Amino acid sequence: MKFVDLKMTSPETKSLEVAEETTGEHYPYGMCLYLDDLTLEKMGMKASDFTVGEELAIMGMGKVTGVSMREREGGESYSTVDIQITEVALAEEGEVEEEKAEPTRKSIGDRMYGEG
Repeated sequence: MKFVDLKMTSPETKSLEVAEETTGEHYPYGMCLYLDDLTLEKMGMKASDFTVGEELAIMGMGKVTGVSMREREGGESYSTVDIQITEVALAEEGEVEEEKAEPTRKSIGDRMYGEG
């Protein structure tokens, strides 16, 4: 799996809607996960398990809920894909372990790179 830095440069922030965090860093709108008490409870966690600034590995499953392509006058065009996150797992950096997939489901690696 390849990690991609989504932090936006100043020219990019002028052309798109961005979410600015208190750190002053700019990331594309919708790239922040908010886990409430109920969600954390389902995951067997609580907010006090986390420290601000801590980095975590995130594995998730999602469902594509929309695909859009739009063309504007003047030749500008853009595309978007909406993905609803349906399952998520968190681990501290270096704690990531490969888990066995359920028998009725292909592993994430098989789904991304093909069985092999």
